[in-house]
Amino acid sequence: MILIALVMSVTLLTQSEAAFKIPDPDLIPEGIAYDAATKTFFVGSTFKRKIVAIDAGGKVRDFTTEAQDGIYGVLGMRVDPKTRTLWAISSNAGATMPARGLDKSCLGCSIVTSYNVDSGKLLKKYELPNKPAVHFLNDLAITSNGDVFITDTMSGDIYRIARGGEALEPFVSLGAGTFPNGIAVADDGRTLYVASAAGIRRVNTGDRSVTPITGLPEKIPSIDGLYFYRGSLVAIQPFEADRKVVRYSLSGDAISKTDVIEPEHASMKQPTTGVIVGNEFYYIANAQLQFFRAMYKDGAYDKSALADVIVMKVALR
Repeated sequence: MILIALVMSVTLLTQSEAAFKIPDPDLIPEGIAYDAATKTFFVGSTFKRKIVAIDAGGKVRDFTTEAQDGIYGVLGMRVDPKTRTLWAISSNAGATMPARGLDKSCLGCSIVTSYNVDSGKLLKKYELPNKPAVHFLNDLAITSNGDVFITDTMSGDIYRIARGGEALEPFVSLGAGTFPNGIAVADDGRTLYVASAAGIRRVNTGDRSVTPITGLPEKIPSIDGLYFYRGSLVAIQPFEADRKVVRYSLSGDAISKTDVIEPEHASMKQPTTGVIVGNEFYYIANAQLQFFRAMYKDGAYDKSALADVIVMKVALR
């Protein structure tokens, strides 16, 4: 999870409004996905190791129960509407991302699970062990042909699960110390954009070439969630110095314009990821992970110091 301080001229747009709340202060969410067919949002919990579903009326239910299917703390999620599949990443990051009931022997393990959106049935489970190296699968994007691409923040690799594939396979490496996080796929279905410690990279899924995106500030703030929208990238900057939702307009492999969509809403307490629904961007405003991690001591924490989860929405021009 990585950030950037904007020093270029920007255009301030509209501010966000609350879309819905989840009355579960210690959920500690990270990922969010949306199913247009049923108008259902899915939010994953890093601490409680589960996925909740929120219907159009705001009713919240468990989509998966705690630690179901052996999952770890839930991170990136996406719905593939063509296959009616919810894809979810979960990882064991130990004390840096507290989660109930984790086995310390599997620190650095990660899992990708796929579920039928309608029934909740587990379809497939792909596992990465922590030997010979540790992993932290973090976020994912789905191409128009159903391939799933996944970032590994620890190794610097991008993994792929081909549509109908049985394996989680290394696809391309951004290199050690790049810490890839948010990932987005362009409308052409062949171009990936990946947020990393060194900025944003473009990955061609055909020849697997990696190209840096220019025009970003010299000191780049951390980007968590990253999304492609009408020739631009919508990015969430999660940390206190630069908490923002930003839109980068693209011109080839360069940023031509930067718009601050949300300069810093009062509800923001470590915003993480979002999902585009029509011309609106919904995002988790207060994941509270850093705050929670600091207070969490040997399984004890002050739940009263935490707030209900707030999902905000903001119009995209």
